[in-house]
Amino acid sequence: MKTLRSFDEAWARTGEHLLWVIGSGHETITRDEGYYYDCRKRFDAHIGIQLTLSGEGFYERGGKVTSLTRGMAFFDRLPGDFRYGYPATARAPYEHVWLDLTGDMALSLWQQVQLHNGPVLDLGPDNPVAPVMLSLVHQHALQMPLDRYQVSTRVYELIMLIFSVLSRSRMSTSPLVQRALERIHERGLDVACTVSSLAAALQCTREHLARSFSQATGVSPGEYLLQHRLRRVQLELRETSDGLDGIARRCGFSGANYLCRVFREQIGITPTVYRAKPWLIRPTLGTAPLRSAGGT
Repeated sequence: MKTLRSFDEAWARTGEHLLWVIGSGHETITRDEGYYYDCRKRFDAHIGIQLTLSGEGFYERGGKVTSLTRGMAFFDRLPGDFRYGYPATARAPYEHVWLDLTGDMALSLWQQVQLHNGPVLDLGPDNPVAPVMLSLVHQHALQMPLDRYQVSTRVYELIMLIFSVLSRSRMSTSPLVQRALERIHERGLDVACTVSSLAAALQCTREHLARSFSQATGVSPGEYLLQHRLRRVQLELRETSDGLDGIARRCGFSGANYLCRVFREQIGITPTVYRAKPWLIRPTLGTAPLRSAGGT
């Protein structure tokens, strides 16, 4: 059985900075059907994501063939130097769901995934991504009324879910990072907790910890430690009337002056203003580059 659904490509002509969906489908390929795409010969420029629901497909780039079993996906830019399809040796039907995306936002998110994960993604056989993709595709196949802004929102949520699944997977396969996170949450509010002390406690070099931590979480251990401390500072500013020096020392900062400087750099306002008007926090909190906490 094969079901396909195309979207109105005219949507992508408006110039709005959205995630444009120009095609989608939910297909089941059998042995009797030909299914092979050489993406060097594709001329419809877009970003494609295809997730295996059951059976087996393949993705090939640079002579390396990867089996796409249940929970495996590829996320790549077309046209491109890769091929995908249904293996000649496969016996079971190959069921998959796919989306075709265009626009600057789609390109940017794809580049982020490529940077950390490459084009082939292992989301796990029981991943939460599959039902979201199926819901989005089937909703449009039934011509349910969603405007382009709702569609863009749902696709963005889908890609953020993919990031979340991949991040959890990387952390679960790195005992070192798991131990580092546990130690930060246990002792990160102690001013003596630094990246160097974390590495020493975990019996590894500072460089190895930084590299492993960044690969698993997307941020450095110093950045994560600083975010952890600033979240605690914000909580204390909202829920206590204590002085800044006491809050600073309880949250891993050497004193009020240092806390005020870091808080203003990262949050955009002073702790005093935040305490009076916490809603003034700037929207870019958490997205701006953070400096490492606690020195070396």
